[in-house]
Amino acid sequence: MNYFEDEKIDEVERKNSAFAVVRALREATTIARRRTQPTTYEQTLNMLYDLDEELYSKVVNLIEVKNESDTVKYYKEKASVVDDPNSLFTTTPESLLEKDIDEHQEWLKTTDDASKLKFLRTQLYRLKAARKFFSPKRLSEHKILEHDFFIAKRHPFVQKQIYEDEQVKDYNLDGERMLRLRLLHPDRDEHILGADLIYEIFDLVNERVRFVHLQYKTWDKGVLYLKQGNIKDQLNKMQSNLCSVGFCKSEIGNNHSDLYRMPFCCGFLRPTEKLQMVQKKLKSSGIHLPICEVMKNIGDDDKITKSNSKGRNISSTVFSELFIENIIGSRWHSMNQLEEYYEKRDIESLYNNIRIHAQEFPILSDEDYARK
Repeated sequence: MNYFEDEKIDEVERKNSAFAVVRALREATTIARRRTQPTTYEQTLNMLYDLDEELYSKVVNLIEVKNESDTVKYYKEKASVVDDPNSLFTTTPESLLEKDIDEHQEWLKTTDDASKLKFLRTQLYRLKAARKFFSPKRLSEHKILEHDFFIAKRHPFVQKQIYEDEQVKDYNLDGERMLRLRLLHPDRDEHILGADLIYEIFDLVNERVRFVHLQYKTWDKGVLYLKQGNIKDQLNKMQSNLCSVGFCKSEIGNNHSDLYRMPFCCGFLRPTEKLQMVQKKLKSSGIHLPICEVMKNIGDDDKITKSNSKGRNISSTVFSELFIENIIGSRWHSMNQLEEYYEKRDIESLYNNIRIHAQEFPILSDEDYARK
């Protein structure tokens, strides 16, 4: 059974995990699009639908928050009462609503004077609003990213397969760039571990890459207890696979550059608020806290709060811009180093679950390719 449908797993846990998928995809597309405004909730779900229709339906069923009006509750109760278990046809709230909507529309045709049938019109409005509750979400036809079918992926690294049985989708980006997205999702509870997003930016001409790894966690009123669940194991895994192998250090062995920038931190904890959706925008305010700063709290307070992370974090509103401008994230590494990293640590089992793996490549012109 798919993890997101497994009722043996706590629903709150599944909701948080589903929301992490959406948050990670939102952050990946926000970085890729180079827009001042983050990707909206509706746009993010459009992308999820484009990547995996089956997973989209499972995630939406968990995170969609719909308020039931009295009219909705009435038709749910009515359907449960009038439905005949011996009948070949099931009576649904939708079928009862459609019947009453048709009836009200016929009544309203009897006069052109709207003022005479004011209450009938009001009730028709309520019935139609209730019908929308039961209707599946209609995704906008406008896509935030268009599929790439024509880019010549001539660089050997771009042609390589990273994951077994992987499904990859490529998208066109502004500025002669392409985005490759891999959406990975678990089938078992024990696979809900590790990084939720890996984002890599490539320089194919100079054969180099820089990256950032993000781990999303939901905190309650600005507090995240590190003893909770397997958070410590996840953080230790990120630290051992990034910090301990030197990815956060410069070529000469320290974590600062000779240029103007922040330390070469490439692993971040991303505490975010609980699931909230307002006006079709994904609301997930929070911070980006370097793993090394998080580890300072283990064994001390054993919790992350807005207070003890103050001055040590990057706000969600500026993180993308800083990463794009190479002010945060790893230093540039050779692509050979990245391949060796994948091979030594087995990228698929590195975190057990990397929900979104995003790779941003420049589109090589003939002149660029000749320079290689």
